[in-house]
Amino acid sequence: MSTDDRLSPQTRKVVLALVFGAVLPLLDTSIVNIAVHSLSGVFGAPVVRTQWVITGYGLASALAIPLSGWATRRFGAARVWITALAAFTITSILCASAWSIESLIAFRLVQGLAAGFSIPLMQTLMVTSADKAQATRAMTAVGLPAIIAPAIAPLLGGVLLDVFGWRSIFLINVPIGIAAVLLALRHLRRGPADHATRFDSIGYLLLAPGLLAAVYGLTTVGPQASRIGSVLLFAGALLIAGYVLHTRRVPSPLVDITLFIRRSFTSAWLTLVIASIVFYGGLFLIPLHYQQNFAYTAFAAGLLLALQSVGAYFSRMMINRLTGRWGACATAYLFIACAVVGTLPFAVPVGQTAGWPIVQGVGLLVRGGGIGALTVLTMSATYHQLTPGEVVHASTVSRLATQLGSALGVVVCTILIAITGGVQSTTFLYLTAFTALMAITAVWLPRGPIVRK
Repeated sequence: MSTDDRLSPQTRKVVLALVFGAVLPLLDTSIVNIAVHSLSGVFGAPVVRTQWVITGYGLASALAIPLSGWATRRFGAARVWITALAAFTITSILCASAWSIESLIAFRLVQGLAAGFSIPLMQTLMVTSADKAQATRAMTAVGLPAIIAPAIAPLLGGVLLDVFGWRSIFLINVPIGIAAVLLALRHLRRGPADHATRFDSIGYLLLAPGLLAAVYGLTTVGPQASRIGSVLLFAGALLIAGYVLHTRRVPSPLVDITLFIRRSFTSAWLTLVIASIVFYGGLFLIPLHYQQNFAYTAFAAGLLLALQSVGAYFSRMMINRLTGRWGACATAYLFIACAVVGTLPFAVPVGQTAGWPIVQGVGLLVRGGGIGALTVLTMSATYHQLTPGEVVHASTVSRLATQLGSALGVVVCTILIAITGGVQSTTFLYLTAFTALMAITAVWLPRGPIVRK
């Protein structure tokens, strides 16, 4: 690594502070996902009700995302970030002390609201705190938890549940949260706050319920979709369309959608959506493949899935150098090719041929490297040539992209399983074709390096 590639001491401190905060919601989400069965038994509640520990958290997070941009402008990004971290840490303690499934769901709703602020704020703080020349590399460093946490969390969650009990899956957040708050207080600059910023209440009443209905409706899409889910999806689309019309009549909308006029922004956003779908869908589909087709245990499947994180770690170290030499668009196509090639070994109908799991393991390394680096690259590209005032809006909209992708990932893979009659090689062939769609959406990414005004 050359001297020019290294982060400045101040930027490294900011990255350290933000990484601790970013780990919290990412680790928590994946750990709680594997604890639903245990929580159902502890509280004597049916799984259908216990599932709201996850669903309620996700929906509350979606409600908070549109507020993050306004709160950042009104109070300053660092202040809101620290408040959100503190709230997440406190509600983790409350979740661990829950006495019923209803109380746990209630605490998780508040926790979800806090989490909804954190990721957009992290992106805003990173982009505005790092030197312009170091923004992409800093985003790479902060973005590593987004790939690593979902891979190691199932392993960590299994150990915590088996050894320390269900309360430990929430208490593990407390020391991380305290460290994150202390580091933020020490290293994050208190940016300017515009207390005159008006809250677009009509916009929020259109956008927030629209996102809520759309995200929940999307989770019900599939061959056996419920009528209620379809109605909610349609209603959510109407409300979001109403918000788009509303933004034309207000001088300071909650989320500035005129960013989509820029071809580079739209290209980066759409590619980020598909990359998120492919990533989160893979976290669901690949373990099923190993457990159903190779009779692996959940722990063994989790270990193999962690290979994606290894690939992501090494590929993300190359982003800054490659984009500086080839430009964002060409580099994106390299990583798209890796994502496609890394998925192909699962699409070959070879059954349990000796040695083929090793080939698939190599595929996971390549796939993780492609998707992991592409996520950071496209997220960074959404800030290409944006003014400081537009950065906050871009952070909110790019977070909506990953939220949409995480909701659609399982849905897409569930539909593919239904179409192919199980987790088959054909299922992964369709997933490979879906991954290749990014070659279309990435066509308008910046030809040169990613820059900010």
